[in-house]
Amino acid sequence: MRRKVGLLVRALVVCSAIGNAVPATAASCVPPDAAERAKKEFSGGSLVRLPELSKRKVLGTWLRRPGETTSIEKVGNRYFMVSRNRFCDTGSVGWPLTKHGEQYLDENRDQYRVLRDGQLGVFDDQGPVEKYKANEGVWPNG
Repeated sequence: MRRKVGLLVRALVVCSAIGNAVPATAASCVPPDAAERAKKEFSGGSLVRLPELSKRKVLGTWLRRPGETTSIEKVGNRYFMVSRNRFCDTGSVGWPLTKHGEQYLDENRDQYRVLRDGQLGVFDDQGPVEKYKANEGVWPNG
């Protein structure tokens, strides 16, 4: 367990350093082997491989932190939370969401709502957790 936590911390530090130093485009990313290693470390939950972006409807994209976006995307009649950052293969998988009225729930029962000001509000059973500001395009702009 201690080794896994250590690897996770190192991967977060590397992701953060790279994310802040590289311009935001799909082409500017760390080597694929690094992305694969990080994906193995972070892939908790029920990730689903998604079709190419042209076959999805992007309902909105928000800047989660510098160098990382979160989108809510629709494929057929299903909804997914999709994250993108400096790794080449990000955006190819998503976490399933269930839509209830104007909110989306993930498998942990966290709620995501588009707020009046365009931000994405994140809520848990205790109330508001955080907000993400809207981002133009699916790749990070800031």
